[in-house]
Amino acid sequence: MTLHRSLASRVRRSALTVPVIAGLFIAATPAGATPPDRTDRALFTWTGRVDREVLIIVRGRDVRTRGFDAALPSRTRVNAALPRTRANVIVQLNDGRGEVDVIEQPSARNGYQAVLRVRDPRAGADNYRLTAYVDNRDDDAYGRRDDDRDDDRGNNRVNNRGNNRGNNRRNGGAGALSWSGRVDAVVEIHISGRRVDAITRRGVRVSDVNADIQGGGLPNRNVNLRIDQRSGRGSISVVQQPSAWNGYTAIIRINDSRSGAAYYDLEAYWE
Repeated sequence: MTLHRSLASRVRRSALTVPVIAGLFIAATPAGATPPDRTDRALFTWTGRVDREVLIIVRGRDVRTRGFDAALPSRTRVNAALPRTRANVIVQLNDGRGEVDVIEQPSARNGYQAVLRVRDPRAGADNYRLTAYVDNRDDDAYGRRDDDRDDDRGNNRVNNRGNNRGNNRRNGGAGALSWSGRVDAVVEIHISGRRVDAITRRGVRVSDVNADIQGGGLPNRNVNLRIDQRSGRGSISVVQQPSAWNGYTAIIRINDSRSGAAYYDLEAYWE
């Protein structure tokens, strides 16, 4: 049985997707639904065509389209600037047959930028329209954000997590590296202690890099690295495990075989 397009749209728009990446709450509202709070916190509306995947990167009032389908037609209407503070960005899919989610929330670590991802699952391009909002449920009196309190809470969360993971590592527990960036061809990520270097081996220089070590860093002992690839169209692999002969340095290689740069997001674990 074939559903009429309008009926299929209503069925699709009844679904709510709430993905979680690395313990961070990332929200998306169902298409056609009203965001949970006031709509005057709308950041921007993006309209464009997507065949496979696009990334929408927003910082302040600057909204850029990147990814596999970045060359396809698109336009953006900016209503407000993304604040330079910890915030929870949510996105509403107004039109389009695929899905949209927020894969990176703004924080001091990434220069207060947000990254949205639109993925189209079918052959051929489709028209998409989405609106991004700042969720103001944490605002005081629905209008005034206590930045100092928010920053303190964020710092406490980060410090507690780091201290806990550092204690776990000293007690024989695991550590981790969260890394994201734009890769054109081949990039190697070198990890030594708490130092992380991204080296471009081929293609355009790696950009938009964010790296965060949880715990005390890669230890000076033999450990086994594992990779959780959270985003990226190519392959990610560990090409060198840390050992005494290499000064306990691990190397992760990202191989992007298609033309143009693509966004990659990974987490490396060691134990």
